[in-house]
Amino acid sequence: MDAACTLALHLTQAGLIPRRVPRPGETPESYILNSYVDTWRAELSAPDVRLDITLLCGYSQHNTATIGVEVLPQSGRVLDLRALRADLRARDRYLFGALMFALRAALAPYQPVFTGQDAVQGEEALRFGETWWDDHLEALSEAEHEERTREPRARDLCRWLQRQGAPTPYDLGRTYPMDTWTAPDDVARSLQTRLHAHRAVPGLTEAADLLAHLATLPFEWRTTRAWAEDSLHPGVIDVVICQDTPERDPVLEFHRDATDLLGMPHTESPVESLAMLEVRDWASHEAALRYLRAVADVQARSRAMWDALTRGATS
Repeated sequence: MDAACTLALHLTQAGLIPRRVPRPGETPESYILNSYVDTWRAELSAPDVRLDITLLCGYSQHNTATIGVEVLPQSGRVLDLRALRADLRARDRYLFGALMFALRAALAPYQPVFTGQDAVQGEEALRFGETWWDDHLEALSEAEHEERTREPRARDLCRWLQRQGAPTPYDLGRTYPMDTWTAPDDVARSLQTRLHAHRAVPGLTEAADLLAHLATLPFEWRTTRAWAEDSLHPGVIDVVICQDTPERDPVLEFHRDATDLLGMPHTESPVESLAMLEVRDWASHEAALRYLRAVADVQARSRAMWDALTRGATS
């Protein structure tokens, strides 16, 4: 209560919320949040994100009461890039993989996408688990009945398991061929040059411009989202497909399986926040608005890029 009252006074003095008579039933906390949202409603609006605005008391990073603005993605779609993949592979074998690898990382804080990289991480976590290697190394040692002078390599273990007819994480490479989702380092470093070399392909100019723009945004916005560490990435995001059919692409199928595992409909799946912003004074308020404006701009640019990329291959 004291922290909320102190924050209300501070925000009023800073001009962030108006001085007004509390409404019937308002607490100090709801007074702050209602005043802030009502005052800055237009500035806080951004397409394709949802804001969860709460009061953080005592456990914020500054150990004082602050307004917490959690930014969550609100909409996603399936992006069918089969035609683009076929077109680019005929021109430059690794260009599609380099582009997907770069976009997956660069868009994560603003308009996240789910690719074969995420599906591999998720399948490894669900099908094999953290102890899979240790458990099977022990089984291999028992089967060979001999004292090893060195630890077997991952490849040795997988070959032994394949002879037993057992699945291994290496099998995922056939389902999600990694050259579709990644590229050699030299290709990744020359991505901009390669994109410009094939700028006749719809969307590649937009992709080059978007990646160049994202590289100029503040470093503190380039967060690593928690799903990447947990190896699962459900939620409301863009899902990139480029294999099989739009209905039966392995990436889309796994994304749906992971979403179902959480017991939520596809359109209402929980998703990690893109950012948690703290507003305690005018400077932090301005910083929050800058981020939201940047998110709106990136999402508009990414929509234009995906629209162009999904129009199909060039002749």
